[in-house]
Amino acid sequence: MSPVKQHLLRIAVSHNRSASLSEEEFHEWATKEHCAKAARIHARYGIEAYGMIFSSASAQATAKNLNRQLGGRWTVDDHDVTVEFYLRSVNELTTVLADPEFKALQEEEEPYVSGENIVATLGWVETYVQDGRVVNLDTAGSPIYPGFDVLADFSNEEVNRA
Repeated sequence: MSPVKQHLLRIAVSHNRSASLSEEEFHEWATKEHCAKAARIHARYGIEAYGMIFSSASAQATAKNLNRQLGGRWTVDDHDVTVEFYLRSVNELTTVLADPEFKALQEEEEPYVSGENIVATLGWVETYVQDGRVVNLDTAGSPIYPGFDVLADFSNEEVNRA
């Protein structure tokens, strides 16, 4: 079982499209105009991975149906897109946010992205299956990640680079 290559953090920010755009128009703008520019900026600052998860009305309806089948305990997220960043340190993201080119790119979002009901999450990633194989478990089947007390302390940048 492969060892942890690196400890990654994940920040996800969920947005809705502007009410004036169709799902298709929003997707076209995001993928053809926004993502390529943003990707170059994120790579420049060492972001490990950057991507967007699009959730169409059809996808949301499917999730709601799954939820009903499982007893209705989920709150199904109704955001149009969730932007995910995988990084080694919160400092990498704060450096991106300070970049003048990135700030200009964010200003271009206004006619496309609703400024309402934005939701963000931040946490660390523990991967246990990768490329179809079990990873990050020792021979006894225990995770090889540091303990919760170490991982949960986001004030410690050493942890974020571990």
